[in-house]
Amino acid sequence: MGVDMSEWKHLEECILLGFPGSDHYIRLLNYCILLGNFFIYCNKISENNTLDFYAYLVQLKQKLQMEMKACPNADYTHVINDFLIEM
Repeated sequence: MGVDMSEWKHLEECILLGFPGSDHYIRLLNYCILLGNFFIYCNKISENNTLDFYAYLVQLKQKLQMEMKACPNADYTHVINDFLIEM
């Protein structure tokens, strides 16, 4: 994946809020960040003091697979497929 992290001066903000850009890889990265933030929020409001990273990965994989089934001919499915293979 062609993402160069040295381009962003405020890496902490990008990790919390998402990375600028419209590249398919950046959009996928931002989607993962968004789901991660939502996962952390849901754990926080349920007063769960531990984060199960494996549960997040399972949830992320399911959401990405649903996206691929919903839009099989979209031009970004190869990016999602490459990411799922690496998981």
